[in-house]
Amino acid sequence: METKINVILYQDLPCFLLFTCLHLFLPKIVEIIFKKNNIEFDERKKIEWPNRIISTVNAIVTSSLSIYCLYYNEWIVNSLRSTSEMSYFIFKFITYYFIYDFMISSYYSKYLFTWGNLLHHTLALLSFTFLGGKGLAHHLLLIYTFTEITTPLINLRFFLLDLNLKNHPLYVINGLLIFVGFILFRVFYTSATMFDVIFNQPHYSIETDPIIPLFINIVYPAITLLNLYWTFYISKSIFKYFTATKNENSNKQD
Repeated sequence: METKINVILYQDLPCFLLFTCLHLFLPKIVEIIFKKNNIEFDERKKIEWPNRIISTVNAIVTSSLSIYCLYYNEWIVNSLRSTSEMSYFIFKFITYYFIYDFMISSYYSKYLFTWGNLLHHTLALLSFTFLGGKGLAHHLLLIYTFTEITTPLINLRFFLLDLNLKNHPLYVINGLLIFVGFILFRVFYTSATMFDVIFNQPHYSIETDPIIPLFINIVYPAITLLNLYWTFYISKSIFKYFTATKNENSNKQD
């Protein structure tokens, strides 16, 4: 009973209070900043900007804690069964975010809903609930929470576009960083870790819980396909941008 109370006090309550406070106060803060700088703040911006900022907060917290958890990895003896207090907290935190984002995206579906996000959030929530909650595959799940490190860059791209700063050098640099980040972390890093667990670690071949093969054989490929699609989309945008810039420069010279 005491352990359950401690979990509520030190994990659930801080997560709930953080996302509640961000939802209540962030829109007003963003609105004040926009008006102070004489930038139009319409209904779409009032919904999308706070949502993206909260997404960035979640990404920074989860990726930072995941890096810490993976770096100080003495606790990882078995990639499929080892757990730590920090890994439980990370999964709790990101689960609160996904639930919050799912509710907000459903309510403001006109501006926020996409099928890709729905699929991603559903797969993530099922994984964190049925694997993380049962103390399974914490090492593998942390690999995915670590890849949230690319999310602030995606949100920065949105902010720059929304402020009509597409021609700013930061937009190009950010786009290239997103491309490299997706290829390096979301595609190669996650795949290399999965292959290492499947082919090089003895724990996988003797694992008896049916949820783990389900995650590795279905959830992992589905998320990887999503990441590949987003990588292709980003690559196309970068190529389109450089092609348009080249054409503009050619026209100026003519």
